[in-house]
Amino acid sequence: MSKLTETFFKWNGLNWWTDVGRSVVGRTVAAEMGMRADTAFKDLPANYSHVLGLHGIGEKQWEALRQATRREAGGNAYITPDAIRDLPDAAVEPLVGNRLASAKTPERKAEILDQGRRDLELQALRFVADETNYAIVETDAASRRISTLGTRPGTFAGEAARFVMQFKGFPIAFSQRILGRALFGGRGASKYERIMNNAPHLGALIGGLTVAGYMAMTMKDLVKGNWPPRDPLDPKVLTAALTQGGALGIYGDFLFGQQNRFGSGALETFSGPFIGTMSDIINVPLKARSALEEGKSPQMAGDILNLALNNTPFINLAYVRPALDVLFINSLRNWASPGYVNRQQRNRLKDYGQRPLLPATLSEALQ
Repeated sequence: MSKLTETFFKWNGLNWWTDVGRSVVGRTVAAEMGMRADTAFKDLPANYSHVLGLHGIGEKQWEALRQATRREAGGNAYITPDAIRDLPDAAVEPLVGNRLASAKTPERKAEILDQGRRDLELQALRFVADETNYAIVETDAASRRISTLGTRPGTFAGEAARFVMQFKGFPIAFSQRILGRALFGGRGASKYERIMNNAPHLGALIGGLTVAGYMAMTMKDLVKGNWPPRDPLDPKVLTAALTQGGALGIYGDFLFGQQNRFGSGALETFSGPFIGTMSDIINVPLKARSALEEGKSPQMAGDILNLALNNTPFINLAYVRPALDVLFINSLRNWASPGYVNRQQRNRLKDYGQRPLLPATLSEALQ
């Protein structure tokens, strides 16, 4: 299953997207350091000097970093951690002055200076790595420990926790790093003061997530062949963008509807994907029984088709699903529930003013 998941992430572009994102953030951090290298520590923007301080880079360390050789690329100057290895002794001496005073031999002094360079390089590496991890969120040891409640794998409690907490590592990491830093990572002597100072940043974060959510929805609509883009001023679209971008998340799903965006209830969502799938399987015959009790003919084909589509590996790849929809999936949906595609198109036109760019079925494309 692990290998299958890794293959899916590779084919859907997630691995490539993550690598590119980390590379871009690393270059951005190095470019900002190069841009600000001509500025004394006391004249740096307060937020920037504060973040440097979080990584142990104070005035002495900054003055040494400013003397590192800058790389020029595309008209921008970059300071990268490896450039610290070539710092002259005079730049490192203020960092290790106390230890140098006690050194008895030239060899010992050279060793202390080399260690000072190494310590400064490690601080710069931590700065780049940590800021990259805040920008490109991935699960880490801390979020995994929270999601598994600190239990050991192979035990009943450990496997139960891992069973229920599947795919919840990312929202935990996001809450811990992004929201935690937005609330408590700012400047201020007390927790209350930090929260107040960071309130504008939190608002900008929610706004950015909403814009990103709208962009994601627009791209998904385009891939599915629905055009034009939804009206961003429509309250329904704005709410959907808030949820899609993560500003509301699972809570928003149930705040504005009885089910989440995948059609599951609260219990199934919080219990993990396996419980949700089992619930879907059990609900198929239960719905058929309810129909029989009401004297109606049970309509199981649509539910069984949805269950199969939701659990078929690789079928939802962005460059696969639109083609499969036209080739046979929409035809299957029309067979399982006559008029399904037309109803979907009418609802989308009514709700969002969108019309399909692609034919719904293969027969329609051949006409």
